[in-house]
Amino acid sequence: SAGGSEYTTEEKEPDLFSPKSSRLLRVLLSFPDRTWKQSDLVHTTVLATGLVSRLLNHLVRIGWVEGRRGGWRLKDASALLDAWVQADNWSKRVTLRQYSTLERDLGALARRLTESPGHTLAFTQWFAAGLRFPYADVPVLSIYCDVLPDDAELTTLDFTEVNSGGRIWFILPRDPGVFQAGRRVQGLPLVSDVQIYLDLLQVGLRGPDQAKALREWSGFCR
Repeated sequence: SAGGSEYTTEEKEPDLFSPKSSRLLRVLLSFPDRTWKQSDLVHTTVLATGLVSRLLNHLVRIGWVEGRRGGWRLKDASALLDAWVQADNWSKRVTLRQYSTLERDLGALARRLTESPGHTLAFTQWFAAGLRFPYADVPVLSIYCDVLPDDAELTTLDFTEVNSGGRIWFILPRDPGVFQAGRRVQGLPLVSDVQIYLDLLQVGLRGPDQAKALREWSGFCR
């Protein structure tokens, strides 16, 4: 209600930025000009219809999304993304393992990894950003994976686990939504621009600079 508390409904407001709920934000931000049917959002995010409905209604109340049953669209992408940045906690949403490698060519290594059968992989952070909008040349290959590599795979790849300073980062997400709305560039699977941006902001190594350049680029989420 106008002028009243936003907490006027009986049910608790949904947490927009939880790993699961943020699937909806990622998809909306990744296609900023698209008008969505609710059923298409349910299908794309693999979220329950009831949750999608509650999230959309909450986003409308805040003013970040507009529409109703037949057509939902993003109204204020910038404000939504800024709020997500404020709420995001990298260390709580991923498990990170770092590895050293003697391979100098990260591009060749990325291709080798994508040929490994049976795993879901997608690149993020500096390597992925460099394929979208080259900016900072940081020699780290960051890979979201559905399972962390086992000893046999590490031996095959000739990777050695290290506590810090590794050039290979395997990242296990708390929620598989990070793989949604991704794209292929030069045949390599990348997470969405939104995900690359969020992942660069909290890790140093010129990540924030690269993130800012990516977001300001005219091709961001296009």
